[in-house]
Amino acid sequence: MNSSWRIFKAVAAKKAGGVKDLFKRKKTPQPVDRDLPLGLHINGKILLDQTPFLLWEDKMTIVFPGKEQQVAAYGKATIGDSYLHRFYLVSDDGRNQESMLQITCDMKNDIQECRLFRSMDEVVPESREDWDFWLSEEDGSIGWQAFESKEGVLYDRAWDDSGDDHVLAIGFEETVHGDSAGEDTLKISHEAMLYGRWINEDDETAEYILLSAEDHGDEAFVHIMAGIDINPASIKTVY
Repeated sequence: MNSSWRIFKAVAAKKAGGVKDLFKRKKTPQPVDRDLPLGLHINGKILLDQTPFLLWEDKMTIVFPGKEQQVAAYGKATIGDSYLHRFYLVSDDGRNQESMLQITCDMKNDIQECRLFRSMDEVVPESREDWDFWLSEEDGSIGWQAFESKEGVLYDRAWDDSGDDHVLAIGFEETVHGDSAGEDTLKISHEAMLYGRWINEDDETAEYILLSAEDHGDEAFVHIMAGIDINPASIKTVY
């Protein structure tokens, strides 16, 4: 499992004073992380509830990243009539555990979904044929009706219930901010698809796989993440 998440490398480099190639300076009139869901903001600290991981850890791929988390960066994207608020988290216990809290809101900014994702793998296609394996309009892996992990776990397509064997990946652009002033931003183009499986169907506990071909401008790769639903009320904002 590759735990090296490129966005965190970019943020770490920025804080060290050397990310001119990825982040572009752009001043904004007000903080970019104002009035976000649950009061979250860049450099803020939150507490995550470990309960779902304790209940289902033997059935899940995703591993608990730690209770205390700090928001290292914030990303926003629009898909259809929904906003994706993405909070890139690092553990506050020195273990450098990385995760991403994705909160989906409607146009009124009411929370629709709240999910925690962790990186499983990154694949860097080296040829047009390699990219077609993932993104071909006819049979690319990002868009098939199901996805099978390296461990042989099967996940069904969640973002499209048309019943078609294959659909096109969902495209969207994410703007990631490394600071509240909006001076450092990173644009990421995604071609993505969400998959899911029941861990416990009785109480509707599910685990997800998010496949995304990501293009940062200077580099492109396929990112594979595992995630679970999180009750927004269980997330405690410390500051």
